[in-house]
Amino acid sequence: NAPPGQCGCFFMNGVSAEGNFRTYRGYTTVVDVTATHAGNIHNTGDPFSMLMVTGGMRLNFRMGHQRTDGWDTYHRVKPFVQGLVGFAHGFDGVFPDKSTGFIQSSASSVAVLAGIGLDVKYRRHLSFRAIQADYGYTRLPNLSGNDQNLLRISSGITIHLK
Repeated sequence: NAPPGQCGCFFMNGVSAEGNFRTYRGYTTVVDVTATHAGNIHNTGDPFSMLMVTGGMRLNFRMGHQRTDGWDTYHRVKPFVQGLVGFAHGFDGVFPDKSTGFIQSSASSVAVLAGIGLDVKYRRHLSFRAIQADYGYTRLPNLSGNDQNLLRISSGITIHLK
């Protein structure tokens, strides 16, 4: 809700968990759940929390060599690109409704994530997500076009169950 010509940007902190399942060769199906929170938006004292649940496809690029024994190896360095679609639920905040004139404490909208990342293998069942950068888009009510553009930067630990 920033005035024209101003950013209206703010930082959020959160946690993310994902599950991915090998679909075909370098493709995996991904489900991502992200919860974020900001305690004070634009020094107004208003908090904002959001839960995003998205799913889609990831294309993994294999770097290195293929083993000759037929075992499909998880190469040491694996970059990827992904596209995910789902929903966002904003809560613990202020969501103005133009049609009714009321302010709601929660709202939901479509959520889109498109991004890139790099996994580095440590052991057979353990990798480190060196970096992941995603562009996100949501349409939560805000009296300023209802469009939100998100930049999500993350890293972490990846555990392989198989």
